[in-house]
Amino acid sequence: MSEDVYRQAGVDVGAGDEAVRRYQQAAGLAWRPEVLGGIGHFAGLFALGGGPGQVLVAGADGVGSKLLLASQLNAFDDIGVDLVAMVVNDVLTAGARPLFVLDYLAVDRLDPVQAGQVVASVARGCREAGCALLGGETAELPDMLRPGVLDLAGFAVGTVASERIISGDAIRPGHRVVGIASQGFHANGYSLIRKIVKDFNLDLAVPRAPGLPALGAELLVPTRIYVGAVHDVLGLPLSGLAHVTGGGLGGNLVRILPDHCRAVIDQASWAEPELCQFIRQTAGLSREAVRHVFNLGIGFLLVAPAEVTADLIATLVASGESAVEVGWIEAGARAVLWQ
Repeated sequence: MSEDVYRQAGVDVGAGDEAVRRYQQAAGLAWRPEVLGGIGHFAGLFALGGGPGQVLVAGADGVGSKLLLASQLNAFDDIGVDLVAMVVNDVLTAGARPLFVLDYLAVDRLDPVQAGQVVASVARGCREAGCALLGGETAELPDMLRPGVLDLAGFAVGTVASERIISGDAIRPGHRVVGIASQGFHANGYSLIRKIVKDFNLDLAVPRAPGLPALGAELLVPTRIYVGAVHDVLGLPLSGLAHVTGGGLGGNLVRILPDHCRAVIDQASWAEPELCQFIRQTAGLSREAVRHVFNLGIGFLLVAPAEVTADLIATLVASGESAVEVGWIEAGARAVLWQ
């Protein structure tokens, strides 16, 4: 049901899975011995010099259709933070510290003020992540983009010592899954969100409840950057890290599970944010229907042995995050189950 809901909004999850399979085949044609792992994880790893030591970790992404909402509201002060968060959080899943980001901004016609706002927000995200904005590219594409439409993408590169790489291979039955709260929808599910806004004639200039900002402003709250908080806990014996992006909790957690392990998510262990409830209930959708679309209030997942879970959560909370145990690992075929 959840994939049907998203497909009706214009996004085919099944087609995405098939595309990844084809990407993996193509990447095999451009393989080098320094490549560790393969396509399909959150980030790619490349060993410097082909031996032990420092490993480069790289991730690429874009902001996606959240940009259409920003364009509709002419609000670009935060959208670059979304870009940085999407790529540095992916790099973070290997236990790496991001070094730099490069961005790519495409517009139909260049508006220097608008472009300056976008790039300034990218720089602000880089500063929060502790990395450099190394450069980028701005392209005017009047024959490719509709007037007023822009696209923003980029990549991050980080580094990690080879012996400190977190890949998920150490995940075992009995380990616990800890979730860190998101702030809003991050940069995923906006094809469905925009469809709901349009179909139910929601006014983006009006708060959904007294005392709140306008609905449009709530929907544009940027993706949270988890670099600082997660690096505070890398001294603990973490066995897996997952960034909750497209595909929701299940679709991203399963990417790091070994073949002999499955995860069980206890959906009663945290409260779904009110904004997510509002959007979902406006369209008459159940929480289960959008599990593969929205993050449901959890933006990053950490897997660790049960005996360190309390310390893990306490350290994350001390870093200013809201964290809670959301599930556990048990023996079984690689999958994510909900209860």
